[in-house]
Amino acid sequence: MSAKDGMKNVETLFATKKKGDVITLENIAKEFNKQITAAQAKKIQKLAEDAKVEIISASEHAKYITEREAKKKIDDRKKLSESSADDEFDLHKEKELLEWSRSDSPVRMYLREMGKKTKKTKKTKKKLPRTIKGFNRS
Repeated sequence: MSAKDGMKNVETLFATKKKGDVITLENIAKEFNKQITAAQAKKIQKLAEDAKVEIISASEHAKYITEREAKKKIDDRKKLSESSADDEFDLHKEKELLEWSRSDSPVRMYLREMGKKTKKTKKTKKKLPRTIKGFNRS
């Protein structure tokens, strides 16, 4: 691979990166067979400035990735804690609703039946408690 091919590959490497991204020195060095010249180094530095990409070592890149992952974990924990607080409240309501619907209390049975029917007349309102009492005695 010639030096020109190496520079073309480095240019495409910078072109694929977004503003604020990083490129490691090792990735740049892989594109060349020999040590780069001062002119090539200046050109690479100009490419980095134009693309607004930072050139760092592999160890700095490892720290960068670790910090980014740690920040992501913290953000995920915050989102989870915020959503879990809402879920607990809803879960509590669902448990109460389930408990309410399972109850064998005559009053609750009456109210459940009242909620199921759309329009109640005086006769049905008086008849329903008698029906429930008869059900409880059986």
